[in-house]
Amino acid sequence: MRWWRANRPAAPDAVQTDLKAVLALIAVEPGVGSRINTSTSSLVRRIYMPRTGYFAYYRVRDDCIEVLCVWHERRGTRPRV
Repeated sequence: MRWWRANRPAAPDAVQTDLKAVLALIAVEPGVGSRINTSTSSLVRRIYMPRTGYFAYYRVRDDCIEVLCVWHERRGTRPRV
């Protein structure tokens, strides 16, 4: 997010704002993200933030949402989650 703030002066808080909105959505509807298969878990989901091009990777454990990473689509590969 530091890169975004430094290089996107027209919307320096866009990633943070979008992530807050995604977290609010996940809190109400935890299954909203697309399930992805990983080598370690099938509980990982991701949700796309189209304004910024980032994905939020997360999993839900009991009553807790665990954000694993925020990853930009231009990186090409998926993060190791």
